Amino acid sequence: MSTFDRRKREKERRRNDIINAALKLFASKGFNNTTVDDIANEIELSKGTIYLYFESKEDIFHKLIKDKLAKFNHTIKSCLKSKGSAIDVLKYAIQAHLEFFESQKQLIKILLFEQKWSVQDESPVQQILVSHREEHIKMICKLLKPAFKEGLFKKVNIRKAAAILIGLLYAVTGEWIFTDEVYKLSDEKDLVFDLFCNGLKIKEN
Repeated sequence: MSTFDRRKREKERRRNDIINAALKLFASKGFNNTTVDDIANEIELSKGTIYLYFESKEDIFHKLIKDKLAKFNHTIKSCLKSKGSAIDVLKYAIQAHLEFFESQKQLIKILLFEQKWSVQDESPVQQILVSHREEHIKMICKLLKPAFKEGLFKKVNIRKAAAILIGLLYAVTGEWIFTDEVYKLSDEKDLVFDLFCNGLKIKEN
């Protein structure tokens, strides 16, 4: 391995170390209560070293969300390409959501804690989260479109239906995160599916 390759690998490793330290602290303390000093101390680096890789705490947050959700977005987009009935694809997507959330507990805590619904909040953090939510809703709309087109659901605003499904997924995940009961989040897939579909009154074939 060349010197250039070693330096490139070391730089990437340190960048990931910073992101993972920030992930841990943002999840436990919240974004506002975490400082760049906290992140540096967590991985025994100087504050100045952090700024060699990121411009600010907001930049760390942005890269963290982008990096961690890249796999999630790929997974959901793969659901759109999967074969099967509209209902089978929906079931698969619900399971994929819960499995990802289960594997990224700290990330989901951040999304639950930091998301605000006020359109007047134009802070960098909220803009990042609003952008993620918008992309998420668009993917779910595409996912639900075949079921609506086939007349499996009653006619409602598809964007609102997508938002409701996302809300259900996060509600079930929040209960899993904050309860003392030990169980697999992915086992709740049937509950989410039944609540969502019964609310939209799937027609009997």
